[in-house]
Amino acid sequence: MRLTAIGLGRPSLAVAADALWVAPMLSIFVANLFGVRERAEFSIYLWGLSGLVSAAILAFKLGVAPRHSGILDWWRTDWPTRVRFGSFSSIGQINYVFMTLAVMITAGSIAAAGIRGALTLFGPIAMLLSAMPVVFIPHAARTGNSLGDQWRLLSRTSSATSALTLVAAGCLMAVPARVGAAVLGASWQETLSVIPYIGVACAAMCWALGFFTFFQAQGASRTVFYFSILLNGLQVATSFAAGLVFHSALAIAVWLAFCTSVIALAGVLWVHRSIHGVAEPGFADR
Repeated sequence: MRLTAIGLGRPSLAVAADALWVAPMLSIFVANLFGVRERAEFSIYLWGLSGLVSAAILAFKLGVAPRHSGILDWWRTDWPTRVRFGSFSSIGQINYVFMTLAVMITAGSIAAAGIRGALTLFGPIAMLLSAMPVVFIPHAARTGNSLGDQWRLLSRTSSATSALTLVAAGCLMAVPARVGAAVLGASWQETLSVIPYIGVACAAMCWALGFFTFFQAQGASRTVFYFSILLNGLQVATSFAAGLVFHSALAIAVWLAFCTSVIALAGVLWVHRSIHGVAEPGFADR
């Protein structure tokens, strides 16, 4: 429904609905900073209830209601593409679970807490990036711009967000230890040591999401799926191998930054090949 709102030229409605979802969670976070503790179950229930209210408002304002007629025909229409795009959305979430597990097994829970803590600190930028396909895909469909024009817009966005990520990494390095410990507790010191490298990995992910969004807008589900498998598989394998050899969160973060940057570069090069007709946009999607 957010995609629908943006596609209809009503992005403010999508922002308002998301803000309504964010506000209760932000209030819990602030309350925790001031020593108010809530049970995990309460936070989950509040998150779910806020999401339902947000969805209900979007449905009411857009005049959207669930329909079941024709759903089998809808599914039969190009179902492999739907499966690949759905898998792409799921793989990224599963990746974090396996990556954390790999770090815990090979380097210990302290190293895992440091890596996860650093990724958490870049969470606001990740949330900002998650809006890229939500905004861009309806825009590309509505305007019908050339592939070159679409990539120029995405590359400018990726440049800005990757620069913002690196600036954020520098700012996080300057956070007083007392403040860092208030947010992440005992894992702050381990987190601090890996922030620069996780920052580089997240900056590379800005470009990775840029080329993922580009291919999503073209309906190139094979390209999106294959690159997603490659990126997430390498991240898990790198975490396991670096932890096994070095038993260090720092080494894991360095190799994560390296492999993510390599895949981001490969994806950008593939975009340029697709734009100039050297490669099919979707590995024979069409």
